[in-house]
Amino acid sequence: MLGTGFNGVSGLAVDGAGNRVASEQGSGNSLKFTPAGVKTTFGTVPNGFPEELAFDSLGNLFVGVSQPGGVYRFTPAGTRRSPQWGSDLG
Repeated sequence: MLGTGFNGVSGLAVDGAGNRVASEQGSGNSLKFTPAGVKTTFGTVPNGFPEELAFDSLGNLFVGVSQPGGVYRFTPAGTRRSPQWGSDLG
């Protein structure tokens, strides 16, 4: 089991180090779980509902959001960066 107490998991991705990131619908958070089971908040999508997750070869996490619609990029450290695609992304 990855974890409990989620507010609606809608996406899951695994990075090259074996960390798992799950998107949580109600909070806008992307939660990171290390192979040892340590849970942290990796990044937060403001005013959005994170759904689809994908890592690139550099370890950046791309988070697709359904509302307001678009894609956020987070660095391997969890910092939100551009590019951001879509309308009304802050």
